[in-house]
Amino acid sequence: MVLPQRVTADETPSLGGYQQLLPQFGSGDLDARSITQSTWQKVCFELGRAEFDELRKQACEKMCASLTEGQSQESALFLLRQLERIGRDESVVPLQKLISTGEPIVADAARRALQNNGSAKANDALISLLDEADKDELKINLINSLGYRGESKAVPVLIKQLASEKTEVQLAAAKSLSGIDSSDAAKPVFDAWKSSSDASREQLAVSVIACAGRMIHRGEVPVAVSMLTEIYESSKIPAIRASALQGRLATSPDDAVELMINALNSDYTLDQQLAIGHVRMLKPDGLVSLIEKLPSMPASGQAGLLLALGTSRVKASLPAIEKACHSDDPVLKIAAITAMGHVGSAANAQVLLDGLSSSDELRVAASKSLGMMFDDNVDGLLVQKLATLKAEDERAKLIDILSARRTLALAQIIVDSNDLISPNAETRKRAIGVLNRLGDESHVPALVNAMATVPAQEKDSTAKTIVNICDRNPSLDDKAVPVVRMYSAANAELRPYLLSVAGRIGGKAASDLIGGKILSTSAAEKDAAITALCNWPNASVCDQLLTISKSGDTAAQRSRAIRAIARVVVLPSSQYSLDEQLAILKQTMALATQDDDRKLIIDRAKAIGLDSTVKFVRNFMTSPTLGAQAESALVHLARISELRKSDPSMRAELERVLKTSSDPKLRERAKQLLLEY
Repeated sequence: MVLPQRVTADETPSLGGYQQLLPQFGSGDLDARSITQSTWQKVCFELGRAEFDELRKQACEKMCASLTEGQSQESALFLLRQLERIGRDESVVPLQKLISTGEPIVADAARRALQNNGSAKANDALISLLDEADKDELKINLINSLGYRGESKAVPVLIKQLASEKTEVQLAAAKSLSGIDSSDAAKPVFDAWKSSSDASREQLAVSVIACAGRMIHRGEVPVAVSMLTEIYESSKIPAIRASALQGRLATSPDDAVELMINALNSDYTLDQQLAIGHVRMLKPDGLVSLIEKLPSMPASGQAGLLLALGTSRVKASLPAIEKACHSDDPVLKIAAITAMGHVGSAANAQVLLDGLSSSDELRVAASKSLGMMFDDNVDGLLVQKLATLKAEDERAKLIDILSARRTLALAQIIVDSNDLISPNAETRKRAIGVLNRLGDESHVPALVNAMATVPAQEKDSTAKTIVNICDRNPSLDDKAVPVVRMYSAANAELRPYLLSVAGRIGGKAASDLIGGKILSTSAAEKDAAITALCNWPNASVCDQLLTISKSGDTAAQRSRAIRAIARVVVLPSSQYSLDEQLAILKQTMALATQDDDRKLIIDRAKAIGLDSTVKFVRNFMTSPTLGAQAESALVHLARISELRKSDPSMRAELERVLKTSSDPKLRERAKQLLLEY
């Protein structure tokens, strides 16, 4: 079989192979069917370009002729899909005949092809078919097609279908009319809604609302508002009422406040939510009018409105919020307490402080409001309050609030209170959290001293807090200075921890301290210094780590150095080129004696997108201990399309992973990458 070749941008598609392809479009041989359909589909795709319009017309005529001569269902459906994409005037009459005479599945596919045909004649054909249709299912499908096209020429025939005795036909016509931007479409749909009395009434209401939206867009606002008002006042369906109300609120600014008040006084939750959401759209005089009406609303309406006024930061609502904070209704009171956080000041803080000793829900609302109040005087007030508290639970609440407010004075309060070394684990944890968030270098000594007394499992979190505080110093050289200052005075037990912390921080001050200890005659001090280098945050100490990986005093030191190199050398901040990074990893691989270290090196290599990395990883694919890690690294590298193109053998590796890997996620990633070939 001679197949048309796929054309490039500079070639003209050929129709010469069509007759040879045609018999296979519906073949029972699925491979043959797939190949021939794909081949012709590519030709049709190219024919969609404007410069090939004459060839496109010829191709469509060929396909239409084949359809009229009779085709298997599979072949006919395939041809109709192509006509749906590229058919124009030449396809209209054949498609129209097929809709009238074809078997149901093929006829419906022909309808879809006509529906998507860009020719004006296609719309006329659909209208003609609808006028002649005598089956309800066909009528509905044709109505939907005309609605999809949205051409005003179809309005008269669709209006005729509104009079159908079949509810399904009437509803389809109403829906299609609501999608057509025509001044003649809305009133018939509205009249159909008014005269309906059965279950279709609410469905027709949806179409009326859509028609009203189009009328508003065209500037026919008064008529549209009248329709929406009638829908809103007569419907009992919440979603329909809400849709009608939304349209009215958007187009009736003068009546918005009254509409919102009525909605807030209603029993419909959606109405209330829409009214509340419209608060931010009101002008200042409208907001004042709305606030004046607050006392007459039900508690649920007041609560929602107060929240909306609060989050919109409407200062004029403060008196109403203050009053509601003392309400006996818990829902209204919680809403007011929440709103107070947005519009209140230090003068209102006491009512929120009182709320901290209330029920859980009210306490949470009061805490959040105190945490967000936009008034710096609140910080001083809360600090004063904290100084008077003795009970641990009350202090905890206020500390959490001050921390949320990022009150800088809280860090020193924590240090002065000795919370860092409290016998209560939760108190210590909270203190560390505060200093991690708000601390500065002046608090490092207290943290270092605390490190000497806290349980072993807490030393790491204390160390991380010191590192985070020191990292805030913009000077890289001086970041570790606060820790270095503490080292000489620290006891022997604490010094290894301080070296470790200095290593995590990095910079010149840390390097000077650690460099002096690497040469120590004390084995413990030297080991601690090596650990510190292994904690270094970047690749600047790689040369020192390489030396240790070769000549460290113990196997553990050499292993730690190898793992540290693998960690930092491929970081985005690394000063090494990609080739240099891979060379360093190869060096460490030659030095590694433990499989866990080798696995880490292979895993880190996947960050280096080079052909040479693929070759490096491939060396370990068949290893019984390292193979799984190598497979994972290779699949990761295969995500880079340039590597796949430059190394065709990667495909075979991916296929092997797909067949043999025990990792289902890795197999799935390999499968996805193979689909990209």
